[in-house]
Amino acid sequence: MVRNGVSLGTHLSALIIYCLGCTRELVSAVKLFSLLPDEQKNTATYTALIATYFSCGDLHKRMETFDTMRRQGISVAIRTYSVPFSCLEQNCQVQKLNG
Repeated sequence: MVRNGVSLGTHLSALIIYCLGCTRELVSAVKLFSLLPDEQKNTATYTALIATYFSCGDLHKRMETFDTMRRQGISVAIRTYSVPFSCLEQNCQVQKLNG
């Protein structure tokens, strides 16, 4: 649908990306995110993608996506910060969050 120009809307897109992450469908979640128009790549969709990387255990891509989001000037919500913090904490790498 997204590829054919049908907009799912930001929140539905974020929800689908998040649900794909919960079922560990990383490739599908990343593909959906990449197909979104730039105006729909916002706090909600980035946070869903970060949570997907968290669910699938990809620390590097999680942090890379978080950094990309911040560099692009996209607002970061409390939930956005909690995803990388919790994953770093679980991996005993809290010091990376401050650096």
